[in-house]
Amino acid sequence: MTFSSSDATKEDGCKRIAYVGNTHNYEDGADLAEILAEKIDYKGQVAALAGTIGAPCHEDRIAGFEDVMEKYPDIEVVEIQNDNDSVENALTFTEGFLQKYPDLKGIFCNNMSNPIGAAQAVVDAGREKDIVLVGMDHDKRALEYLRDGVIQALGVQDCFKMGFDTIQVAIMIADGKEPGNDTYPEQTEEQTTIVYPEEAQEYLDKLY
Repeated sequence: MTFSSSDATKEDGCKRIAYVGNTHNYEDGADLAEILAEKIDYKGQVAALAGTIGAPCHEDRIAGFEDVMEKYPDIEVVEIQNDNDSVENALTFTEGFLQKYPDLKGIFCNNMSNPIGAAQAVVDAGREKDIVLVGMDHDKRALEYLRDGVIQALGVQDCFKMGFDTIQVAIMIADGKEPGNDTYPEQTEEQTTIVYPEEAQEYLDKLY
């Protein structure tokens, strides 16, 4: 079986029995990009932190971001940098964005690490009131930045459920059971929830 952030189906030639995870990363990226666009009134310069080259979930989210930005002629994507899922790289790249583009309005982040580095750089520069940040997932530091209004929205995946469902399906496969209505689905689709600052403390209390 396979799990996590992208699914190669039987139609793709994959021999997997079942998959558990997120097959809507493009939509997650597009949803966050729409929030970013709305919060900057559909005009101004934006930049993006694109995670790791070759990671399907990262690339799908950036594709969703780029397609949404293309819809709005008054939004300019000035730079996209691959941070390799590193807080330190995200911090450095964001410091560069802020120096090179003094009129920057927003930053799109596409993994669990880069919202943290981006938020730290924005706070260090004293720009938290005029930079809109959106990103992915539920690292404690990211949720704290969300609670404090430095980040405006996070797309939170239910990683606990993803792991739980993976083990449940794996046990049934090990017991020789096939996918079906009375056992488990061939594809278990996990969900992403958009979380805003007013909900951040609830998630901090629940997860940490």
